[in-house]
Amino acid sequence: ASENPYCSAHSVNVMKSRRSDTEQALINTGCYLEDDPQTWFTLQELSAKSTSNPVIRRAEMFVRLKAFEDICKEHDHVAMFYTVTAPSRFHVYKGEQINPKWEQAGKPDALAAHHHLMGVTDAFRKELDKADIKIYGLRIVEPHHDGTPHHHMLFFMRPEHASDVSRILRSHALCDSPNESGAAKYRFKAEKIDFSKGSAVGYVAKYLSKNIDGQHIDKDINSGQSGQD
Repeated sequence: ASENPYCSAHSVNVMKSRRSDTEQALINTGCYLEDDPQTWFTLQELSAKSTSNPVIRRAEMFVRLKAFEDICKEHDHVAMFYTVTAPSRFHVYKGEQINPKWEQAGKPDALAAHHHLMGVTDAFRKELDKADIKIYGLRIVEPHHDGTPHHHMLFFMRPEHASDVSRILRSHALCDSPNESGAAKYRFKAEKIDFSKGSAVGYVAKYLSKNIDGQHIDKDINSGQSGQD
């Protein structure tokens, strides 16, 4: 529903409550230098200086991603953007109706879908190792509107490896239920990034922000709400 586009209102309230409890614990706990007790800080102050602070975490992720891109260009590597989605039985809805395959499968939850996708990633990495193909980049998990996760991957590699990397990832993405309706169209998508048209960072910027604090997303396409909301 538009009111609860990614998780239930109950889950949001539980998360808010946990964050409030954690914040109070950080405020009420101090630490000091053993040889200088006059030099002390609350854990909240220390937390704000680390990657626990979403502003710092987001900045570090973007700096790391920009460095990947610089290395890619310096060595004439290529950048590929992939999306991998779980089989139909992990999706609660089919259109606006409850998905019968999900019910028949025993109503697997989001964690079950996550484990499936991690299995795809693990098998993909093992086959790359056997083929002695090296890649670098990052993988981001994002929920569909019903909470079912899917993966976005921005990988950099030698140009001669790009077709093999795509073939191997596609084979593992479609290993489970390859002939079901929509599998070929929705379960695996690959796009080579054209640096003459823009930065690779732009491909994953909104997904990174959504995973951290929603900053710089004016309007979520699925719900109409701001990224922070």
